[in-house]
Amino acid sequence: MDLNAYSGWINLDKPAHITSARLLNRLKKYLPKIKVGHAGTLDQLASGVLPVAVGEATKLIQYAQSTWKTYEFEVTWGKQTATDDSEGAPLFVSDKRPTKQEVLQLLPSFLGTIRQMPPQYSALKIDGKRSSDRIRQGEVVQLEARNIIISELTLTEHTSDFSRFAIDCGKGTYVRSLARDMGLKLGCYGYITALKRTRVGPFDLNNAVDGEKFLDQNANIDIKPHILSSDYVLGDILDITVTESQIKLLRSGQTIRINGLQNTENDTLVACKSEKNALIAMAFFQDGLLRPKRVFNI
Repeated sequence: MDLNAYSGWINLDKPAHITSARLLNRLKKYLPKIKVGHAGTLDQLASGVLPVAVGEATKLIQYAQSTWKTYEFEVTWGKQTATDDSEGAPLFVSDKRPTKQEVLQLLPSFLGTIRQMPPQYSALKIDGKRSSDRIRQGEVVQLEARNIIISELTLTEHTSDFSRFAIDCGKGTYVRSLARDMGLKLGCYGYITALKRTRVGPFDLNNAVDGEKFLDQNANIDIKPHILSSDYVLGDILDITVTESQIKLLRSGQTIRINGLQNTENDTLVACKSEKNALIAMAFFQDGLLRPKRVFNI
């Protein structure tokens, strides 16, 4: 199999109630000996957009992870669980239920840059091992709160027992933690009962490939039509065309002198592309020079 022909991104729609790892393992059946990775895991309960990098695009996962994300989610009131979703054991219960007005009044306090404590059961690593794995082995973990950004949080439906929301948020946001913290502030507890990711940067649910297809053991799927270009995640990053001689220098790790970037600030990240629009390298601009940060064999 030609590695270059299969380098790029696949926008998968992950079904609920399976792990992201299981879906990737099924996808690998169609991509033997080619590196595959995802940009931001989804909880087993969750569904929706799961950007998958294939081949050389795995070198760009960090750019997909740093983009804005959109979710739709449901919070059921009256209980807090160990995992902050419906799969965890109950920790606390309450007979109190919030009114619609109480929920609406709460939302502004979660907008902007806020501090958030990640869920104990998470993929965050402590000394190289997932927090969730350590807890299941009986260890006590200590996670640290961190800054996250929420640009929009909207109530879309409210009943006496649950509320549904839509959210736009930045890197590192845990919606499970948001549900937990909302319940605590309302004095009634809360946990996630449905979660769907509808967007990750340029990846949208409307044009995602149904992940159910890959779970069919007897399916025979042509992957190529579903592969997006490797630079699909680069968005507004400045790009420039380089010559064949410059390509050779970049691929050997050497800097190149470049024209046409006179008004560019030092340390600006630049995507270097061939005349055929193939991504050659990500490089930093410095005083008229481009210094390669990551080189691609596409």
